[in-house]
Amino acid sequence: MHKYESVVLGGTFDVLHLGHKKFLQFAFLMGEKVTIGLTTDEYVSVHKKNSTIYTFENRKEELTKYLEKLKVKNRVRIIPIEDIYGETLSKDLKFDAIIATTTAFRNAQIINKKRQEKKLPVLQIELFDLVKARDGKAISSTR
Repeated sequence: MHKYESVVLGGTFDVLHLGHKKFLQFAFLMGEKVTIGLTTDEYVSVHKKNSTIYTFENRKEELTKYLEKLKVKNRVRIIPIEDIYGETLSKDLKFDAIIATTTAFRNAQIINKKRQEKKLPVLQIELFDLVKARDGKAISSTR
């Protein structure tokens, strides 16, 4: 039994690594339906200027392959996002929770503040601790 009907999360998911995979597995444990906001090339060019990141299409393809391997394709929707909000401010969509890494907690709080301003219900924030490498530091695409 899943804790929530519908959850949302966002990310760049460049070079899909163990940390990403564990984060996605956590999201599917939490929610029956999962919306993944995948940052666009435009977003990446503005917010991750000093990084070499695969194109949106490449990242989406790798993400889709992994979700197929998990056998959750019928429970997921991948959408392009240009900002941290994605579809979280839509009055027409119902989300119960935001799945966020501990480093993205601040963004989840910002989303909830904006939802309050728009008279939308606050979303539960479910935090996922970053997966650590053998050296004790968080696994990341940039490492």
